[in-house]
Amino acid sequence: MATAYFVQEGNAYDYTPGSAVAEGDIVILGERIIGIAQSDIAANTKGALAVKGVFKFTTADTFVQGEAAFMTAAGVITDDATDYYAGTVAKAVTSGTEVEVDINVQAEAYGS
Repeated sequence: MATAYFVQEGNAYDYTPGSAVAEGDIVILGERIIGIAQSDIAANTKGALAVKGVFKFTTADTFVQGEAAFMTAAGVITDDATDYYAGTVAKAVTSGTEVEVDINVQAEAYGS
């Protein structure tokens, strides 16, 4: 029988960037996860990326709570499903400038 051992809570992942990453920078991990640098990380030095939690992002769109949020390559949140999936809107926005997104949380319509 295979065995598994607890390693960490999973709120942050260790990350060693090839080039420096500043606190708050958005990092795409693989095809499905975004991470937010919790502090500055020097090139080739291990640091931490938050992969759970609610973060504020720039947006120009209107959202309802629980709606799927997508992210452009520039890190702007949109409602355009052709962009990279970012998470679920945590708080409704009626006129967009910023939106709170629970990162990496799957909206029911988009599954896992």
